Amino acid sequence: MTLKDRKPCAKCGASFWYASGNCRQCQKVRSRQWLVDNRERAREHANRWKEENHEQVLESSRRYHRENKDEINARAAVWRDNNRGKIKEKSKKYYQENKEMVLSKQKKKREENPEKDRERWRKYYANNREKEILRKKKYNENNRDKHREYYKRNKVRIKERSRKHHRENRERANQKRETT
Repeated sequence: MTLKDRKPCAKCGASFWYASGNCRQCQKVRSRQWLVDNRERAREHANRWKEENHEQVLESSRRYHRENKDEINARAAVWRDNNRGKIKEKSKKYYQENKEMVLSKQKKKREENPEKDRERWRKYYANNREKEILRKKKYNENNRDKHREYYKRNKVRIKERSRKHHRENRERANQKRETT
């Protein structure tokens, strides 16, 4: 049937037509069926189009992300909550495969931001004080020989650093004594 006839489709009863004369509803059904029957060809065609129109695909993707940022973030948060184990496994695997690179990046970041690193440790220690005390105590018990050797090798340097620290922090120590 053509657009001029304005008659309903004999198959579905719809009266919306393409200029080619095909019923819109029936054409949609045929197109979906073709996609199901020719999945590989459709995928190849779509991938080829994406390669040929790479800039258009990027712009479309950027626009979608800009316009739907909250929805995308919410979906990602739900996915992360539901897949914590999978994320942990993947992170662990990545770390094992790229251990040297990860450690060097972490070291570089600590060296570039020493104040931030100290603050992070302070917060961690404040939140995990008991755990850290037990960890240090256990470590010291298991490594007494190492401590003795280190102290023997660095006795002069350790004492000098201790004196320097006490000189620089005398006021702070006095303030603590006064408050307690």
